[in-house]
Amino acid sequence: MDNRPSCLEINDFLLQVRQAIDSGNCGFASRMKCMQFLAKIGYMPEDIFDDIYNLQDTDYFSGPEMDHNPSYKDCVWVFKKNICGYKTYIKIKLIEEENSKLWCFAFHEDRPNY
Repeated sequence: MDNRPSCLEINDFLLQVRQAIDSGNCGFASRMKCMQFLAKIGYMPEDIFDDIYNLQDTDYFSGPEMDHNPSYKDCVWVFKKNICGYKTYIKIKLIEEENSKLWCFAFHEDRPNY
């Protein structure tokens, strides 16, 4: 059974992502792996939101799936996109309890087992 969302569902999610970015309602988990990758490609943390804003349904990889942390009920989505010559793993969610805040958990070079 294929649980992949339709292109319409992916695009609806991405529309909500863009609305969160437009309103400045977004945040980034500054984990070591992400920060090292940003330094490698010459980005500041706020620069990632331009690439997230421009995600397309063709960049979709997986989700929505429940967050691994049981404290959070919102689903995570994963996209993979070529950024600055690197296949980049992007893991994001919209946090409903925080007025649909966009949160980026991962923005780093993709690994074969991801």
